[in-house]
Amino acid sequence: VIIDGQDISNYKEKQLTQYRREDIGFVFQFYNLVQNLTALENVELATQICKDPKEPKTVLEQVGLQDRINNFPSQELSGGEQQRVSIARAIAKNPKLLLCDEPTGALDYKTGKEVLKLLQDMARKNNMTVIIITHNQAITPMADGIIKMKSGQIEQNEINKKVISIEEVEW
Repeated sequence: VIIDGQDISNYKEKQLTQYRREDIGFVFQFYNLVQNLTALENVELATQICKDPKEPKTVLEQVGLQDRINNFPSQELSGGEQQRVSIARAIAKNPKLLLCDEPTGALDYKTGKEVLKLLQDMARKNNMTVIIITHNQAITPMADGIIKMKSGQIEQNEINKKVISIEEVEW
């Protein structure tokens, strides 16, 4: 496995842990926030394990949560806001690669589109690779590249020659 010019396939466990800490951000379907920490504290938590983090308050502002930084996830934040905290937490690590597992799966249509727009904008703004794993094939027109898998095997791997903004995507 070669990522960013480095062969990581022979990394030892300690090297893989370091690589994940410094170069990969994760966004999960069900947010995985620490419920007794505020939005700001959830983002700060991620910045403590990497070498060149972004300022947590600034990242929360970028995801539109400047007025919600002191709110707790389960009591005072909607599902869409919790997912935005999750995205801010991942982006605050300043990763080269952002892995998103069904990031809109637990969200309604409107909020899902907002989250995808945020991911698309943040990827371009921060020059990071974003990989979205989803069953929603309708969002593929927004991707630069599309890999379709079936039973753990790649069926199709293509470059999207006509990338469109998420605002134009319907499902």
